[in-house]
Amino acid sequence: MKTALVGVAALVALLAASHVAAQPRPVKVGVFTFDVKADPTTFAESVSIIDGAYMAIADRGYKVNPVTSSAGCDTDNIAKEIERMVKVEKVVAIIGPLCSGTTLAAAPTVNALKVPAITATSGAIAVSTAGPYVYRTLPTAQTYLSTLMAYLVPKYPTMSVLCDDSIIGKDFTTLATKYYTDKGGKVLSSAQFAGNSTAAQVEDLTKQGLAAKPSLFFYMATSAIAPELEGAFIKAARAVEPKLPLVMPNGFDVLTKQAFDVPGPNGTMSYPLLGGIYTSGDVIYPKANERYKSMFGIDSMPAFDGFGYYASAYDAMSAIIVGAQKAGYSKLKNINKELSSKSFSFPRFNGMPGKFSPDGDIIADAQVQQYSAATGEPEPVA
Repeated sequence: MKTALVGVAALVALLAASHVAAQPRPVKVGVFTFDVKADPTTFAESVSIIDGAYMAIADRGYKVNPVTSSAGCDTDNIAKEIERMVKVEKVVAIIGPLCSGTTLAAAPTVNALKVPAITATSGAIAVSTAGPYVYRTLPTAQTYLSTLMAYLVPKYPTMSVLCDDSIIGKDFTTLATKYYTDKGGKVLSSAQFAGNSTAAQVEDLTKQGLAAKPSLFFYMATSAIAPELEGAFIKAARAVEPKLPLVMPNGFDVLTKQAFDVPGPNGTMSYPLLGGIYTSGDVIYPKANERYKSMFGIDSMPAFDGFGYYASAYDAMSAIIVGAQKAGYSKLKNINKELSSKSFSFPRFNGMPGKFSPDGDIIADAQVQQYSAATGEPEPVA
């Protein structure tokens, strides 16, 4: 028995030594957030990105030193910031940028420096063709909208549309309109608003869309749009047609949710005006979400609850770590080769294996969801 124990001890020591040899020092990974000082409404989302990345680090057991930057939507300066991260900070991969336009602006620099950049938040269609070093773990607009429109058309054959004039706003709306009409639906009204519009202007456009008497109202805006504007849409729609089905494929901001809460007994909250709003998202895995909330104390900090990018940030960091492990510490320049391999897979936030398409997009299943009036959270449609 003693000989066997010595043998086991030697094996454990050998494995430990090989692990240390494989990674003598932590690797650096760039992590972009929003500029919270410039826009405090992005605080919870920025925290969710960092938390999701750290959760993946803990799960994978790999030594990573995240290097954070608030330039995730700084389109004018993103190229310089990417270059600084790679040449000065020596990051081997990047999670980000965040805004679609910023990701597209960063792509030439990312590809020239040959550093993998995985955006966890950019939804624009053009990200799919941004280059061989650009990936994303946010499911594509095509994934979300094809599923959503196929479900809605048989129930609601006419639709009014209101969207912002951002890249992602236009992309989502164009695709939604195509999928909707291809399935036999008819768009009765369509309008756009600028990102600097007022709540009153959005309310007026909403009323114009309602005047067309649609059976469904579609609203799409990038998460960079002020929460007050999506709140204005919901209020105006509910005031005129309280039971009209609304669809918001990009969901809504946590501050919007808070603006619609109705206090109940014993400190509870409900969200009657948000109940029934349709959206589409990655398949919900309650156990994974509860584990995330428990790990970072989200239940005791409600300001951080609700909409966030923790799952897609987790997936991005998990992919980078697995890519680094497969490449080997001495050949970290080969991370991109691993990520782009047809056989490459990595553990996702939901516990399922993740893979990238040839375009670098996460391959995911979409799910039609509705917001609960009781919790203000999306739930799968039965």
